[in-house]
Amino acid sequence: MQHASLPNLGSFTGHWASGLRTTPQGALGVFDDPTRPAIAGLKNQPILVVEDEVLVSMDIEAALEDAGAQVVGPAGSLAAAEDVFAVHPEIAGAILDVSLNGEDVYPLAVELAAKQIPIVFHTGHAEADAVLAQFPNAAVCVKPVPVGRLLLTLSGLMRDEQT
Repeated sequence: MQHASLPNLGSFTGHWASGLRTTPQGALGVFDDPTRPAIAGLKNQPILVVEDEVLVSMDIEAALEDAGAQVVGPAGSLAAAEDVFAVHPEIAGAILDVSLNGEDVYPLAVELAAKQIPIVFHTGHAEADAVLAQFPNAAVCVKPVPVGRLLLTLSGLMRDEQT
């Protein structure tokens, strides 16, 4: 995936359960990864990405696309995320940065949770215990976290939601 505003950066470093590695196949090389079946549930699923850091957002977007998911967004602000959700209420899961340029994502998370949409909070600022107290069916991944861990966590929540 090449974004017009950025030069081609070549391969990215990715992570799966086996540890860190660099690969030429997309952002994570998920097609040749032994944990691929663990994220198969993301294929063709609309996943909302809310992240205000452009490079982090691009990394998540690329990994989701490699996994076959349909990326909805990404949105870099609460207002943009709420607009995207209003247009795409069919969202099957969400990866949400907790703090969007100093604004909490919690109002959107409340809407998603009310519709029982699986949420992975991706944060470098919030306390995981406090987030989970408010959203007990969600998961929290504390930054920095390998993007593969985000996908594995979301896929697991989505599987749990289906059972």
